[in-house]
Amino acid sequence: MPKVIDLFCGAGGLSYGFEEAGFDVVAGCDIEARFGETFEANHKNAKFIHAPVAHLKGGALLQQTGMEPGELDVLVGGPPCQAYSVYNHQRGMDDPRSELFEDYLKIVGELQPAWLVMENVTGILSIEKGALIDRIKGAIRALGYADVDHYVLKAEEYGVPQERRRVVFIANRLGLPVIKPKPTRSTPNFVTVWDAIGDLPAIHPDQNPTEGVKYACEPMNDFQAWARGKLDAVTNHRSPRLGPANQERLRHIPEGGHGAISRSTFFQKE
Repeated sequence: MPKVIDLFCGAGGLSYGFEEAGFDVVAGCDIEARFGETFEANHKNAKFIHAPVAHLKGGALLQQTGMEPGELDVLVGGPPCQAYSVYNHQRGMDDPRSELFEDYLKIVGELQPAWLVMENVTGILSIEKGALIDRIKGAIRALGYADVDHYVLKAEEYGVPQERRRVVFIANRLGLPVIKPKPTRSTPNFVTVWDAIGDLPAIHPDQNPTEGVKYACEPMNDFQAWARGKLDAVTNHRSPRLGPANQERLRHIPEGGHGAISRSTFFQKE
């Protein structure tokens, strides 16, 4: 099986996709130690390395995973995106977090994986009026990856019940063409929120069951069957605490609405 290492791995979501596709996830690295337990639960045979990627050494990483230079098939990573997010109004290259993609590429140079996959938010497209994209691709080519490209991928086109855009860089040093992943869904066949969670039982504000709660019905579609797996109850199915005023505000939102309530209701105090 082709081997994968995930940098900035978090709970292991990006590498989980590779595992679902038949790859062997051997390790993940993140600065947050609390992510390790979830990462290793998602990837039973993988090793979690608690360290800032900036302090990581390729040689040590190979030693910990029992590989030789050039043996790794894919290095994936999603450097934290706050520096490039459109919600960060001071975003740009002056933010220290913007250097994290350079830390990722340093490890690429030391490990020399056959393929690399790096993802980030779409805000990265407008940094330096687009020059940052060219700089990243130039740095990747300088490491020996002549075949490199980037794409804006839409999560809903690949079966995710969410509108999410991500810029994904893909490159290889094998002389193979880089091809944009072909979408698996299109309107009107997107997976909707109802498709995803329509089988969950209703709960009331402040209702926080300590044990699993039975599903409201049998799986209504393939997504629900996949999401629950072999479970017959929902765990961590909790409602946030809502005071009387917030409950009243929610009651005034019509079905399918999104905040269209009177000012007097909206501004009433607890």
